[in-house]
Amino acid sequence: MISVYEAIEKIKGTIKELNPIEVVLTEANGCCLAEDIFAPIDMPPFDQSAMDGYAVCGGHSDYVIKSELKAGDSTDDLTLLDGEASRIFTGSMVPAGTRSVVPQEVVDVDGTIIRPRGLIRDSANIRRQGEEISKGDLVLRKGSKLNVAAIGFLSGLGIKCVQVIRKPKIELIVTGNELIQPGNQLEPGKIYESNASTLST
Repeated sequence: MISVYEAIEKIKGTIKELNPIEVVLTEANGCCLAEDIFAPIDMPPFDQSAMDGYAVCGGHSDYVIKSELKAGDSTDDLTLLDGEASRIFTGSMVPAGTRSVVPQEVVDVDGTIIRPRGLIRDSANIRRQGEEISKGDLVLRKGSKLNVAAIGFLSGLGIKCVQVIRKPKIELIVTGNELIQPGNQLEPGKIYESNASTLST
């Protein structure tokens, strides 16, 4: 007879590291990473509006609306000039030249003219490119167990597949003369076996 500790150590001595396998993220829940994961992009990947409102250039009492930007629109060909504004929505790319995004709740609109109420703060309501994560940052370490939150996080970085440690196969052996499988007639002196169901679930 040996102690539980000795038994565990003997088992550890026979275990070999399993080869990693590549799986798509939708099948990786509960798996452990076989590699470090580095961010392939900045997050946010561009300067992004944090609110519905107006991107404005310069410090003025009123601005002329020159464009409208929805989430998903590119601003590569758009630059705001002094005194100009662009209607903008949460998640939209902020155009070059933007000083601040003014929330729509504090703006008076008169046709193509807007008049912000209150002071305009530099970079207000703008999520700057890479302010959460920079490209190349270590985001998850080898051995991390993936859960729903981690899978969603990696998907947001554009990652589709990951290398994970192959799950070991385990055989359960349940012994005892008194045991009867559930579903059978219970006999005198016998009990239903429940450990296999508990351990394999």
